[in-house]
Amino acid sequence: MSDSNEVLTDFKKGVQAPHIAQVRVYLLTPARPPAEALSAALPDYRLFLPHSAQEAAFIRQVSMQSEAQFRSECERVAKVLAPGLPAESYLSCAYDDDRGRTSFNVELEKTGDSREFRFR
Repeated sequence: MSDSNEVLTDFKKGVQAPHIAQVRVYLLTPARPPAEALSAALPDYRLFLPHSAQEAAFIRQVSMQSEAQFRSECERVAKVLAPGLPAESYLSCAYDDDRGRTSFNVELEKTGDSREFRFR
């Protein structure tokens, strides 16, 4: 819907846009790598950069069949990003199902001289 009047009309009628299942990944790091490097590292995700130079968000529209599949995807993302991120970086991963509900959520961190993220 591109017309704001249509959105308002649908809102009054109680019509909701369909939800698309997605994985959301939030990155908090002392020094965020350049956007080009982040996009290249995860080409299957859309990258969003807030105003803070320490944050980034990634979204991938994909259905997950289980929590195990979701955790596996989070581990994959963490392994891809880890080499380019300094210690004290954090990842928060969430899965929104096709009803718009957050079904799964995990947090990972990279501490000290660790080269990898670990589940918190």
